[in-house]
Amino acid sequence: MRNTLMGGLVLSMLAVLAPAAGADLVGVTLSDPVVVYDSTGSVTYDSASNMLVAHATLLFFRNGTTVRQFLPLGSSTITVKAVVDENGALVSGVDGFDLLLSGSLDLDGDGTPEYTGDLLTAEVRAFGWLDVTTTDRFDFCCEMTDGSLASLFGPCIGVTLTSEHSSFTGSFEADFAGGAKGNVGKTPVPSNLLAEIGDYVWEDADFDGVQDAGEQGVEGVLVHLYDAAGLSITSTLTDANGFYKFDQLMPGLYSVGFGLPEGYAFTLQDQGADDAADSDADATGSAAATLLEMGESDMTWDAGIFKPSIQITHTGYKLCGNTRTIGFWKNNINKHLGCGKGTQVSKADLLAWLRSVNAFYLPQPFNLGTTDRQLLTNAYSVLSYGGCDMVRKTMRQLLACELNLLSGTYALKDKVAHEALCQMAEDALNTAGTKLCAIHELLDDVNNLGEGCWRWCWCCCGCGGRPRVLVTTITSVLPAPQTVDVKVCMDKSLVPIAATSGGTLRPHGATWTVDLPAGVAQTQLLLFVKFTRWPAGNNVGCGGADSTCVGWQPLCKGAFLSIACVE
Repeated sequence: MRNTLMGGLVLSMLAVLAPAAGADLVGVTLSDPVVVYDSTGSVTYDSASNMLVAHATLLFFRNGTTVRQFLPLGSSTITVKAVVDENGALVSGVDGFDLLLSGSLDLDGDGTPEYTGDLLTAEVRAFGWLDVTTTDRFDFCCEMTDGSLASLFGPCIGVTLTSEHSSFTGSFEADFAGGAKGNVGKTPVPSNLLAEIGDYVWEDADFDGVQDAGEQGVEGVLVHLYDAAGLSITSTLTDANGFYKFDQLMPGLYSVGFGLPEGYAFTLQDQGADDAADSDADATGSAAATLLEMGESDMTWDAGIFKPSIQITHTGYKLCGNTRTIGFWKNNINKHLGCGKGTQVSKADLLAWLRSVNAFYLPQPFNLGTTDRQLLTNAYSVLSYGGCDMVRKTMRQLLACELNLLSGTYALKDKVAHEALCQMAEDALNTAGTKLCAIHELLDDVNNLGEGCWRWCWCCCGCGGRPRVLVTTITSVLPAPQTVDVKVCMDKSLVPIAATSGGTLRPHGATWTVDLPAGVAQTQLLLFVKFTRWPAGNNVGCGGADSTCVGWQPLCKGAFLSIACVE
């Protein structure tokens, strides 16, 4: 009987508080669960601060046929705060909670409250009012944020408020006050407060992860919208300019995912300081989840795509050496040991370079010591080896090659290539069973051919018919690991003799295994290629009118080097 009476009281109050037609109210319509607060509350407005505050005591909670009092009576309260301008328009909420219901509720009637503390918290998103003589009406549409009762309510909470004995005259340019009673309940989100998310898919031509001037949107890209559980809600296609949008969304947690047109990959994620001009998709096309608030329009979720490519180029010159040969370094070390004068490099520089050699790339093969004397003596010993052991012969050439690199004398005219050769040699010396002949031959040529060798006929400059060409293979980010077939053809006269990490040699080419983690910008493979015979149709004589070997210059310019790549 008690529940029936309280239910009747709640229903009668709801009927009294039904909004009038044509009112300047938000027009919230409440549904279960509903909380009723009493007539002893108050509402005040301070025109100086534009602060509207309502405070009252919670009376009843109703959900279907279940009606419960908030006990003990008077201990549970509701507070609503909002900043309202002189025209009666909502400016903002306040610091902290705009709406707070606090207290305790024994919902199952067993004498122990299941819900205590902050029962509901929310932010005010819309405000309405109606001046009716001394009994005025206000309502609020609020976005749920938290509270122990939050699971029973939806994302949108409506608050109706009747102010009896009110001094409000329809003007917010003056202070006013009055009583406060009303209801709190679930309410649909007004259409003007639904959220939206979207924006743009573009082709990132320079692969920098940033939307640049001149880069075009991509039409017809599939975009999925996912809910908080990661389930697809709906999907759409980008328009002719690359834009997309999902609208009419309830507040909540959402994410988007992008499809990938054939032949494309996703660009770098989260580049630059402007979140509206970057790419939010990871390597799989997924973007992070974001919380859409009531009425929010978040048009910052973009994806950049590009066409992965493998580019193969060549240096266009033979790997010529320099004047800092093994003899140069032996002489300078010997003189710094006190056995001569007239050094070309200072002792301080030489010692610094020798210390760098100790830890150039791998801990081995060099361990030249720590003291100045040890460094000089051991280096001289390595460079002076004259036997037939291929390991020691290769170490001799490598030490000179690394000293040339560290001193800034790049025999390969390209620091990257010179360093790659040194690292490749260290890898070979540290790998048991590696055949060192090809590496030794390369190092020997680099250290001893001398600057300017390219100007002369190969057979006339001591090159021994073994000129070298450097081929560089570069790949941008690939959608997946690939094996690339690198073909180096010149009447089958170019034969790879060494390759950096990832390359496997085969006749007249190489296989390159590209195993990149997602997001790596690019990597490269360097092939050191041996020229074994002249290309057909070239003048190759080494005497008389042909002594300058006119065929070499076109080769330097790439005229005879044909390179193709098959993915």
